[in-house]
Amino acid sequence: MSTATPITTLTEFETSLEQDEIVIAKFETRQCVICRRLEPGLKIVSDSYGDKIKILQIDADDLMPLAERYAIRGVPSLLLFKNGTEVGRLNGFHTTSALTEWVAPHME
Repeated sequence: MSTATPITTLTEFETSLEQDEIVIAKFETRQCVICRRLEPGLKIVSDSYGDKIKILQIDADDLMPLAERYAIRGVPSLLLFKNGTEVGRLNGFHTTSALTEWVAPHME
């Protein structure tokens, strides 16, 4: 169901930030049930913006240095980047409408 791109290295993450204007980085862990509950809402957001947005799936346990760099204290954590700069952050579960409202101002 996920339209997210799995990220397994710091280089992949940095390349995505450089190449894509709008990026949502979803920090999660394999055992996080709430993280999986976010997927349908993120898919709807992704589908509504098409190629204008990219969603990255990052396992916080596997990429601990990246999680530490962005001070990820719990999962799920969503970081919104515009042109490589963090412009927003959400923690925990959020509805599709909340995700859409969070992203919309940065899509203009």
